[in-house]
Amino acid sequence: MSDNEFADNPRNLSSYLERLVSTTQGAKTALCEQEGGPADGMPLMMWITEEHGLAVCAMPMPDADGISMPEIIDYGLRKAFVDMGKPMYGAFIGEALVRRTNDTQEIANHQRGDLQRSFQKDPMSVSECLTILAFDGAGEMRHACVTYKYNDFGMPEFDEPTFQAEKPQGAIAETVDAFFEVFIRGW
Repeated sequence: MSDNEFADNPRNLSSYLERLVSTTQGAKTALCEQEGGPADGMPLMMWITEEHGLAVCAMPMPDADGISMPEIIDYGLRKAFVDMGKPMYGAFIGEALVRRTNDTQEIANHQRGDLQRSFQKDPMSVSECLTILAFDGAGEMRHACVTYKYNDFGMPEFDEPTFQAEKPQGAIAETVDAFFEVFIRGW
């Protein structure tokens, strides 16, 4: 992806997200090939401006009892804004665990670490996924999730991406929205 590839069509957030999904799948496969089997990548933040082009930053992993991913992302957003200015596009890319459910009680009672504990007890009870939250310079967001399983050679086999039709929800989306409300829309 070239630095200013989206400069000519800055309202093409869905296309940006689709390209990120494809690029992220390729990067996951390359990482596993390099490591000789299953491997997890670091969470990433991308920031694209007309003036500076593309910047990619590896984000630290949250501590089990310390700083959370939304807090890390909030700091990253503020730092990128100060260092590079208003983005044309940006994204958070990470690996996570996901479980599909329609059980509203389970959703309401969900606690940080529940999926990790489920995965440790029964790896088949949850799915591993690539999760990508893309945003544009106005703070509009799109989300994609790509579940995968490792084959006998330790390489990921991806399911079809799921693109969220409605506005993304969750702590990370709320963090991005709050940042844009204060630093972009609020001016």
